[in-house]
Amino acid sequence: MKASVVSLGLCLGLAASASAQMTPVSLDCTTENGDTIGMRVCTELRDEIARSPRYREISSNTEDIHWGLHIVSTTTDESKLVSAESVTITEGAYLQYFVEDYVLVTAQNRVNHQAQTILAALDEQVTAFANRQ
Repeated sequence: MKASVVSLGLCLGLAASASAQMTPVSLDCTTENGDTIGMRVCTELRDEIARSPRYREISSNTEDIHWGLHIVSTTTDESKLVSAESVTITEGAYLQYFVEDYVLVTAQNRVNHQAQTILAALDEQVTAFANRQ
């Protein structure tokens, strides 16, 4: 019994240590005009971050240094089958610094792909920043 308590404590300690080494990222999403595709992109992106061994999602209201993904999306037509997402990547603490921005157009069958594209763009910026250090 004592050995299992020690090993449980060790496992919890390792998990906490791994979490502390993960790169913190906040995700702020705003959708307009009933844009369900843009909301699905944000939901899938949140899931991608949760599955990622590199990132952990945090609140954007923190004073800790972190990366930020800021997405505003809207429908592009009356059928609401296509969405346009403005994506901005920032870095810093409570005051964030602009790093990159771009616009994506997403059809309903490309939601997962676009979430992976956004996370890959963040990966490029985080890696470039780490290489400059």
